[in-house]
Amino acid sequence: MQSAEDITMDVPTSTAPSDTIAEIVANALKQQASHFEAVIGDLQTQIISLSIKKPAGTKEKQRKATSSAHVITHETPGSQTTPRNSKPSSPAAASKSPKTPKTPTPTRKRHPLQVMVDDTPKDFKSCKEALYVHIKMMWGLYKPSDVPPTPDAALLKEFYTRFNSSEEIESVVNNPASTDLIAQESIMSLKELRTSDRKIARGLGHINEISILYISGILAKVGIRAWGPDLNNAPDSLYNSACRITALNTFHQLLAIGTYNYMNVNLKHANSLSLITSVYNHYVHFVMAAKYKTERNNAGKVKKQCTKKTIQKNRERLRDTRSEFLMRHRAKFPPRYRKVCSDVLAHSDDEYDAEKHVYVIKSLPYRSRNASKFFRRLDVEILKEEELNGKTSRKRIRKLPKTPAVSEFSRAPKNLPIDFYDLNWFKELPPAQKRLMTDTENVAFLPDAAQSLLPTRHPDEKLGDAKFTAKYLDVFLEAYNLSDDEGEDDFAGTDEDEDVSDASLNSDSEAE
Repeated sequence: MQSAEDITMDVPTSTAPSDTIAEIVANALKQQASHFEAVIGDLQTQIISLSIKKPAGTKEKQRKATSSAHVITHETPGSQTTPRNSKPSSPAAASKSPKTPKTPTPTRKRHPLQVMVDDTPKDFKSCKEALYVHIKMMWGLYKPSDVPPTPDAALLKEFYTRFNSSEEIESVVNNPASTDLIAQESIMSLKELRTSDRKIARGLGHINEISILYISGILAKVGIRAWGPDLNNAPDSLYNSACRITALNTFHQLLAIGTYNYMNVNLKHANSLSLITSVYNHYVHFVMAAKYKTERNNAGKVKKQCTKKTIQKNRERLRDTRSEFLMRHRAKFPPRYRKVCSDVLAHSDDEYDAEKHVYVIKSLPYRSRNASKFFRRLDVEILKEEELNGKTSRKRIRKLPKTPAVSEFSRAPKNLPIDFYDLNWFKELPPAQKRLMTDTENVAFLPDAAQSLLPTRHPDEKLGDAKFTAKYLDVFLEAYNLSDDEGEDDFAGTDEDEDVSDASLNSDSEAE
């Protein structure tokens, strides 16, 4: 740092005019200010880069940097030294740029009529479910795969000739003295409930004759022959308003006379018209409208989706039945069996055969033949136990086809013991997935799984998982690692392509 004497040497002598001296001093101060503005800017850049980690100290550092700048700005242009309280910035620190905050994930746009679970009170759930049943009953949607139909154009035209506003519709519905615009016998809605054996859908058997007559009477007043909103039109159109008014009116009346008492409906919100209306619009013009558009754009897709969901539910029931059996007998059977059965993807699906009145078992492409033997043995033991206990519950009879039918479910479970997986399927996996998909450090089944779960236990079933794996792991790893092995057929194959000596293995059952 320059001394005071050095500084004075740069300053002009007193012989110069005073205005010239003032001009020189002003220029020197401007140059000094420009220099320290650059220094301050560099310090601020460093402070910003550290603000994410130490946000609380940012203001204090800026205050120190500013105060240091004020102190040294009184020096002359010849003094180009770094302030005492500041540290020289290294090239690495100077090159750092402020961290850019992560861009928030854009939230999915919400439909204007969509109602989330948190938007309704918790004690409104039973009332909401009863409303859904009421809507489906009036719409004639008795099965999960049923799709809302498009209203008949002639019936729409007939309706629009009678009303000009929703107020007129409400006046007619709420007036007990209003006459029927059409004969109740001509109403097509609820026709199945009036004429069938009442076994159309679960729960609708509780709908009594008085409730059906009341709904028919309301529809006759407004001239609706077939109740069903027009999902191609706006939710607040005149016809859709009529459908909403008649549905909510009849729902309120059926709640009052106890039609839905079998559902244990909480009547606390029975008179909350705004809440019920919003839920009605959500179900009709959001949920069912999406279902309607899906079917319109891709015929048959809704039925296929519903079938797949039903099959998946059956797989979950099968998993639960098998897992519960193994849990009841956990003192007898090793834990490795429960691990395999705990994953729903380890269990096969089935398809109902109307001619033979049985459910045909589908073959999982990723499950080894030996694993399938184990599951058939397990089902035999479950069936024996149920017969001994005298259970009379309905059964879903599952049988193996002569020609294997491949399942449509191709997603395999992860991290199950290596011998669960079919060898041919395993060989087709990329090398990286072979380690990620399977548990290559454990095995679960006897080399011949048909010897599993017998009344006289196989000696190796008494082994713990670690000892069992130590005995058999190398045998399986050798087969799964060789690309061309003469003995690999002992492990490969489809689920159902082998005859089993025990005839009882050709069928298995599960509780409905």
